[in-house]
Amino acid sequence: MMMLTAAVLLSSHSVDAQDGQRDRAAAQALFDEAVELRDQGATQQACAKFEESLRLDPGVGTRFNLADCFERVGKLASGWTHFLEVAAATEMAGQPERAAMARDRAKKLEPRLAKLRIEPVDPAPGLVIRRGGADVGRAQWGTAIPIDPGRYTIEASAAGRRSWSKQVVIAKEGAQVTVTVPALAAAPTDGSGEPGAGSHLPVTGSSGAEDGDGGAVRGTIGLVMGGLGLAGIGVGSAFGLIAMSKKNEVDELCPDETKCTAAGIAINDEAKTAGTVSTIGFVAGGALLVGGLVLWLTAPSGDGEGQKSAAPYLQVLPTVAQSGPAVLLQGAW
Repeated sequence: MMMLTAAVLLSSHSVDAQDGQRDRAAAQALFDEAVELRDQGATQQACAKFEESLRLDPGVGTRFNLADCFERVGKLASGWTHFLEVAAATEMAGQPERAAMARDRAKKLEPRLAKLRIEPVDPAPGLVIRRGGADVGRAQWGTAIPIDPGRYTIEASAAGRRSWSKQVVIAKEGAQVTVTVPALAAAPTDGSGEPGAGSHLPVTGSSGAEDGDGGAVRGTIGLVMGGLGLAGIGVGSAFGLIAMSKKNEVDELCPDETKCTAAGIAINDEAKTAGTVSTIGFVAGGALLVGGLVLWLTAPSGDGEGQKSAAPYLQVLPTVAQSGPAVLLQGAW
């Protein structure tokens, strides 16, 4: 058992070593290509190559070249950050000259850095602020943070509050931009008149009572649903005919399951797709037709009896049955 365990461990280390060698080889190839692109003036492409090379095989030399590349294309904050990382790494490695050079490059960039300050006003409990989709930690609030030029979306959200967002453009070097996040307004509750999650939308007016006008609306909706249902059935019929036609072509091209041409396989896939669309069209069309018929038949005649009932609602829910796609019709009227 011990010998087997040792063999497995050796095998695992061997695989890891092979993966590492492949990564380093790819990183070197990317680095060489990046240098060529930079020398040819294709700096944007060079930066992408340097960045991928650094990801595959983190190295001080690659990071320094990436920092230099970012400076060339105007991403000064990214370049500044990488220069400082190079300075820290080379200083720890006992290379003071390289550390001093990297630190000097970073220092020269500092006056040119654009900075963005995010100032929340009256932060709500649990307030979350994001910049370009990334969280901005609470410690960063109110601090001018170096940032690359570009367009950023600032978002703020908190439980029970309305979300807020704003776009800001960092257009030039040295820009100092402040974004003020206002106090977030309270979000509407279910009792505010706005439908909440899972609420039913009444088919008739907001009063919830049904009178002659409500009956007319219900009848109209029933007719519209019926028309849509007939259209769905028509679509199902059309695609059903297409599926049958494709099936006949498949029978000619594929006389045997073991003998089928590439064209036959492709047409067979098309036939299956048409069959699925046909089934969905029939199911959805049938559900809408039945629902529309029920609404139309049960609509009050408007004879003035003044009967009151709960506001009708209707939900059409897609589902999957054993036989394939289906639609559930649910509601009250």
